Amino acid sequence: RIRRPPVNAIVSNVTGPREPLFIAEAELVALQSVGPLLEDVGLNVTVWSYCGSMQVAVLCCPDTLPDPYVITDGMSAALAELLA
Repeated sequence: RIRRPPVNAIVSNVTGPREPLFIAEAELVALQSVGPLLEDVGLNVTVWSYCGSMQVAVLCCPDTLPDPYVITDGMSAALAELLA
């Protein structure tokens, strides 16, 4: 018997450095990351902060979520509502 995982989405929030990072004299301007999709887990949202900014990556399985903009547009609307 196949057991389904108890979740259908993974959300990670990773606190990054608050101060700029450098490699030699080149400054790192942003951190971006994408988490993995696992079998039967069709959505992964990964959030990174870096120097006062926040990056959000959404990865989804098209069989589970054909239009990822449903998620990202909803996030944008919710953020605008919180800021208002």
